[in-house]
Amino acid sequence: MRILAQNKWILALLALLLVANISLLLGFFVFNDGPDGKRGGREDNFKAFSEKMKLTPAQDTLLRKMKQEHNDRMKPLWEEIRKTKDTLYRQLGEPTGGDSAANVISLRLSALNHEADMRTFRHFQVVRAACTPEQRSIFDTLIPKWMSRPWNSGRKPSGKN
Repeated sequence: MRILAQNKWILALLALLLVANISLLLGFFVFNDGPDGKRGGREDNFKAFSEKMKLTPAQDTLLRKMKQEHNDRMKPLWEEIRKTKDTLYRQLGEPTGGDSAANVISLRLSALNHEADMRTFRHFQVVRAACTPEQRSIFDTLIPKWMSRPWNSGRKPSGKN
């Protein structure tokens, strides 16, 4: 009798876990955009930017094009940064001389990050120039706030502009 009671609890827990998993899958695939539904986030960011800036349709089109061109120019640099970071952290396994090599790689990484930051800064200068004076005041408060978010430091190819 005791084994039957223990099995009932196990079966009840198993049923509860099954219902929870089904609910999670339904949430991902039926009520959302799938497990990578967050990928539309880049578009959502630009849409939010466009709405806050009150962009005209012509400005929206122009700035989307500028953003795409900027991202296309930045992708090779982001890739080089990623590879340089990989090289740096592979130095952890080096038993001798890792510090001097790591310093050289770190200096290279600093230069690459500086280049990425300057390209992005220049991009925003051009974007700002395409705005009206009213939009520039919004832009001047919006961009520093968005660029200082902690998740922007990863320099992923998504490039949140």
